[in-house]
Amino acid sequence: LLRSAEVLETMTASTDPTHPPGQALLQLARLRQRQGNTEEARLLLQRVTEEFPQSAAAMEASQALAAP
Repeated sequence: LLRSAEVLETMTASTDPTHPPGQALLQLARLRQRQGNTEEARLLLQRVTEEFPQSAAAMEASQALAAP
């Protein structure tokens, strides 16, 4: 899982359109959630909605933030 997190963190800075950074942030948030780090996951989801508001990742992040 550590290697997965490293790869996703690298991808968040990518400008490669085949690996959008918003999607990488969303995946990293999901990983952090599975690891039990709900606060970091919530911050990452908020970051997705703020930095990539028009993306599909932002829509998913918004739904995740709204879930109980």
